[in-house]
Amino acid sequence: MKNQLVIIGLAALVLLAPFSHVNGLEPLYGGTLRVGFATSKEMFNPTLHYSGVSGLFHRDIFNGLLSWTIDYDIEGDLAKSWEIRDGGKTFAFQLFQGVKWHDGKPFTSADVKWHYEMLKELGKTTPTPLGPYVKDIESIEVPDEYTVIFKCRNVHQLSDWVGGYGDNLILPKHLFEGTDMRTSPYNLKPIGTGPFKYVSHQGTEYLRLQANLEYFRGRPYLDEVVYRFYAKTETGLIALEAGEIDAISQTLGIPFPEIPRIKQHEKITVEGFGYDTVIRVYFNFREEAQKKNPWLADINVRKAIAHAIDKNTILEKVLYGITTTTWGPFSNRLKWAYPSELYEMEPKYDLKLAEKLLDDAGYPRKADGFRFKAKLTVIGSQAVLAPVVKDYLVKVGIDVDLEVLEHTTWLATYFNAPDGLKDIPLALAIGGTGPDPAKSGTLYHSKMVPAVGGENCQFYNNPEADKLYDAASSEMDKTKRADLYKKVAVIVAKDYPCVWLFNNYKIEAWNKDFMNFPRRMYAFWKKEGQKDVWWTKGKPLATTTVPTTRPVTTTSAVTPTPPAAMPIELIAAIAVLVVAAAGIALWKRGKPPKT
Repeated sequence: MKNQLVIIGLAALVLLAPFSHVNGLEPLYGGTLRVGFATSKEMFNPTLHYSGVSGLFHRDIFNGLLSWTIDYDIEGDLAKSWEIRDGGKTFAFQLFQGVKWHDGKPFTSADVKWHYEMLKELGKTTPTPLGPYVKDIESIEVPDEYTVIFKCRNVHQLSDWVGGYGDNLILPKHLFEGTDMRTSPYNLKPIGTGPFKYVSHQGTEYLRLQANLEYFRGRPYLDEVVYRFYAKTETGLIALEAGEIDAISQTLGIPFPEIPRIKQHEKITVEGFGYDTVIRVYFNFREEAQKKNPWLADINVRKAIAHAIDKNTILEKVLYGITTTTWGPFSNRLKWAYPSELYEMEPKYDLKLAEKLLDDAGYPRKADGFRFKAKLTVIGSQAVLAPVVKDYLVKVGIDVDLEVLEHTTWLATYFNAPDGLKDIPLALAIGGTGPDPAKSGTLYHSKMVPAVGGENCQFYNNPEADKLYDAASSEMDKTKRADLYKKVAVIVAKDYPCVWLFNNYKIEAWNKDFMNFPRRMYAFWKKEGQKDVWWTKGKPLATTTVPTTRPVTTTSAVTPTPPAAMPIELIAAIAVLVVAAAGIALWKRGKPPKT
């Protein structure tokens, strides 16, 4: 009996350990987090200026109706609950009460109604990522201050309301209504509902945010977040190692060869992981581009390029295994809709096959050893891959001219430009397929070109794929949707519109004195940014304003009352009792029967 009790006691201590106030793991309050960031434009309006760079601090300042979780589920943000009606044509959202804008004004359904009506008007003159969707909104009703009802002409998925771009981050009606948004002073001094408030900024040097003590989900642990902007990665990295900043953003980048050395730093943690957007080589399908580069129209050439690139070696030697390979129009991390056939279809590295395909396509090597010349435009964040990809193409006789562009230049010049890639044949960049395969439709549907707010900058066109994307967008049954996406993924993959390489990656590097970073600080789809990051040298909060548990969201027409957070000490006590009961039961089981 004594041994069993010892075991139970040890189990209890193990369970209680994470909740101990003594061991330093209890979150503390206070302190300033300094984040090294890529140089950003002086624009903090997520509707007018939004990218993977600015989106990170936008989500500190603003909220949307819904948000993605790290595990690709949908949860409420400003919306407490929701109901889907009319087979996906009507969406009724119940908003949280008591939410305030940073200037103290109440947030209500009127803000949501104005915001989406503004987006509709803006979309008439300015292409936006959510333009095609908001255009389909037929009416917006606000029966009370905390209810918003959207009625659409066509069926939509709940994921359409999340988006990965700034258009779903709500702006304040009382500050923008009746003004020219493009010249508003609140583009530089933003007012949101998020966990941090704007304090000040200095050109392209820094942005300072302060904790929103009245945040409806509870105040952040940190007092301040300061984003320091750097034009060069090297400068930001030096600042991190010297302790001048506490973390470095993937938007700035960490040189891969530097990773082993940085990991040796006693105060810095480095972690890499892959997520749901895809790194790929785009082929240009625009008629103008194919006239200039006729080889683009030949599927055998596209296949040859796919077989010429050794993805596994790149993953091991260049990317240090921080992500995974993938193939197809959306990431294989979206397992519920990813077809198993694509694993078999993924081209294997085979230089001999690549050479044969190019020969058969009518592009033999010339006297100089090259078959033809191709310009490869590369987004800056993927610059580490550019020379490697070039070398592989050179091996099979393709003379590659590299062009590396900063992220915002890439977006403005090609990705979001009305004529997309223009006449450049190849582009190495990320494709933001996101947590739901529906997002890939903006990349591959023939009607989703940049001129209407889509992202099909390569002008890929397959009528069969279009039909399947359309069918999937109106299918509310998740199993049936998955089947449709599996079919469209195989059809698109057979066309080789891209060479899909890897799931995009994030490399996080931060001072070990700051906790709760993994997949939180740089989770592109995550809504609350730095809210849950805390400093180990902080102190317990002396007030009753503490972070709350996430409220429960539902699809019921009835708005539920979120359950009160259970005290963590009570949780621990219950866990101990459960373990004790189990231990006693096991002990009794092991006793010999009475005779």
